[in-house]
Amino acid sequence: MGGKKALQWTDFEYLVEKWQTVEKNDLDKDRLGVFWALLFLSSESKIEIKQINYLYGPIQIKRIIPEGGLAQLPIENLDVTKTVPSAV
Repeated sequence: MGGKKALQWTDFEYLVEKWQTVEKNDLDKDRLGVFWALLFLSSESKIEIKQINYLYGPIQIKRIIPEGGLAQLPIENLDVTKTVPSAV
């Protein structure tokens, strides 16, 4: 990761459960939809994904903070609102 900070690891199943309560009408709220979104974020170097111990082991996710970046909310706090920030 070379110089990048990251927040704590979070369980994939927990993330899926929380996402389903936040986005009830989202088409991609199932495990597969959430996983595809995480793969995209991983390809953009926004998160890191790891699988523990074996092929079908638990999946963990960690948000990556770029050098010089700030994190307002750690990933373990998944209480989000549906508001969109205004353009700066």
